[in-house]
Amino acid sequence: NSVSSFVGDSYVRSTWIAFFTLWVFWGLSYIFRHVFVRDAEAVNVTADPAAPAVPGQDPETAHTKTNFFLSKAQTNFGRRFNNFERALRHSLFMLLCVVVLNTLGVGSTRAVLILAWIFVVFAILYAIADFIFEHRFIRTGFSII
Repeated sequence: NSVSSFVGDSYVRSTWIAFFTLWVFWGLSYIFRHVFVRDAEAVNVTADPAAPAVPGQDPETAHTKTNFFLSKAQTNFGRRFNNFERALRHSLFMLLCVVVLNTLGVGSTRAVLILAWIFVVFAILYAIADFIFEHRFIRTGFSII
């Protein structure tokens, strides 16, 4: 069978290894994002409405307080890491589409292997660059390439 011999090819297996390498990076960033990075809104816990307001606090929000034990830090790091995870996720799905189409279509083997690994390295470098610099020109440049 031509499909089973195609899937048994070492180049095809190495292409799928490239995909799963990117999948592991994305999976780790996904877990890290949900454990350490908070979304934009804080976790509010209702306090006693009859309690006096703290000096300098907005009277309309005096009845709520942020529970810092339950909430995660929302910083510039959180926004940057969300961009990092999003870049890896989008790259992962792009690579998945290409590898599945190539495998089901019994397409090229060695060329797709080389391009898949170049794409994995490129995707990781893009995610790191977007995390470190977070500039629209970097996003535009990587998108054009």
